[in-house]
Amino acid sequence: MQCCRRRRSTFALTAVILVTGAIAFVMYKDALHFPGPAAVKAPVVDGNNEFDRSGSAPNDSRRSTSTAPKAESGESLHSDPLYQLRVELDAQNLLNEQAMEPAPTFETREQFEQVLSQLPLDESSKYRIHMHYVRRQIAIEQPDVTLVSQCDADHLHEAIGLAQYWDGPVSVAVFIPGNVYKALATLRQIRACHDRVRERVSFHLVYMENESVYEEVAASELPLEGACENFQDPYEELRANNGTAVRPKLQQQKAPAKYDGVPYPNNFLRNVARSGVSSTFMFVIDIDMRPSRGLRLWFLRLADKRPRASLRTAFVVPTFELKAGAPIPRIRQQLIDTYLQGNARPFYEKACWKCQKPTDFDQWLSVTSPISKPTYKVDWKDPWEPFYISWTNLPLYDERFQRYGFNRISQVCETWVSGFNFEVLTGGYLLHEGFKEPESFHTQKSQENDANRSLFRQFKQDLKSKYPSSTRRC
Repeated sequence: MQCCRRRRSTFALTAVILVTGAIAFVMYKDALHFPGPAAVKAPVVDGNNEFDRSGSAPNDSRRSTSTAPKAESGESLHSDPLYQLRVELDAQNLLNEQAMEPAPTFETREQFEQVLSQLPLDESSKYRIHMHYVRRQIAIEQPDVTLVSQCDADHLHEAIGLAQYWDGPVSVAVFIPGNVYKALATLRQIRACHDRVRERVSFHLVYMENESVYEEVAASELPLEGACENFQDPYEELRANNGTAVRPKLQQQKAPAKYDGVPYPNNFLRNVARSGVSSTFMFVIDIDMRPSRGLRLWFLRLADKRPRASLRTAFVVPTFELKAGAPIPRIRQQLIDTYLQGNARPFYEKACWKCQKPTDFDQWLSVTSPISKPTYKVDWKDPWEPFYISWTNLPLYDERFQRYGFNRISQVCETWVSGFNFEVLTGGYLLHEGFKEPESFHTQKSQENDANRSLFRQFKQDLKSKYPSSTRRC
């Protein structure tokens, strides 16, 4: 009898967990945004500067013991039903992560084909999704911010820089339409050579149905196999040869052949990487960008002070381009000095200035104290496509957009129409090494852009039906 009672109790608990997870999934997929921060530990706000002057990230052990953040007016948020729902979803995310089974692995072609057949297909039946192929070693302590990105197998080494510059969890989706063996060999070597990658980065693999293969190749055909010096992050290493950046060995090789006829599914990959997030906040960026030191903890302090304001806010991180070979600025003042020297400029200033101008870089540069003025508000204007930190309840990326053009702006546009506001963070920034010039893009860029432009027109019409009560338009 006692055994039966235990079984009934276990079944009931399992049913509760499954129902809770199903409710969260339905709400997420239907873009029914129920924001609210987690009522858990958060960093203490102190009077120090926004960054350690050494350029290193602040000590992550500086945490408050309070489990009940207060709203701006001082009242508790516990009575807010939306807040409570967010708390429950955050807790469920952590439970789901802890209960997750290890990802299936393989060492032969036969094993790969067997695993591949068991992996879920996406809705288009084009891709097999291998979530958490390797998982980060660090545990999440809510609230936290997960850095989210995506790449193809030829750019796996860029994850080194993400782990070096971001002191929290990282979720990366990797597209492998070709030889899986070579990609995994690179991934193994990167993780073997970099403690921070092992500790912080979870990799999710996306295979292409009927295209991805597992074929062993000789070690000589794996340019990255071997010494760990082949894997140094160009942003982290000292400059050599009169300012030339030290590059991973892979980048010194002949450019790899692109996959003919295979469109790069950037938005699909972003959604895959997002689905690997179990923290309260996320920060979606491109794989070759680097966040400023200390940005994560600086933002968490801000969010702890303003929990209600952050419920429906996307916090924009200003993005700059750095002249190739210039020293990497570690803190805000160093970036401003680099900008004044002409070695840094706003992202896309020459390639597409209107795509970044609404960030109002002049105002950001003029702020003398990010502590006294941590943010400033801006309205979305077409065709602004900023990078921002937000709750995980933002609209998903529209997976119809592939390759170049309108893939990010479509999600930014929907974020605005759905009711989110934008505030620019003054205490941090993003860096892209190398100036972006109009002629630096690939030759098919214009064709891809034109194809997605007509899709974007349809997308904007779809938003009117999806958000009929919204007065905002793209």
